[in-house]
Amino acid sequence: MAEDFVDRGVKKYRVETDWDKQLNVLNSRLPGARLRGCLRAEELQALIARVKAILARFGVWAEYYAAYISYAEALYKSQLRLNWMVDRVREHRILRDKWESRGLDPVILDEIDRILIFNKTNP
Repeated sequence: MAEDFVDRGVKKYRVETDWDKQLNVLNSRLPGARLRGCLRAEELQALIARVKAILARFGVWAEYYAAYISYAEALYKSQLRLNWMVDRVREHRILRDKWESRGLDPVILDEIDRILIFNKTNP
């Protein structure tokens, strides 16, 4: 009786952990994931370059660059993630309040908003 129980458990374990099958599925998805990751990295680098150009134009000290870039990345990710305009507006207001309370200049944040708020309609 106990051996039968153990045999069934071993068979079930082998079925649930079919590593070859799982590895093949993961390997089949890997090229697409790499491509999407490379494209997203390029988009983020272009975004950072545009934000740095704005910061240089306003004469912002280099020690504040990280904060402005973090705001830009958070806003960019929220624009990609959210579908409805009401959600985007609410998330933008939350981000603005958060980063303005940390001492960032609202005028510079407005300039960053102009280059980042790209989708102004609902799906």
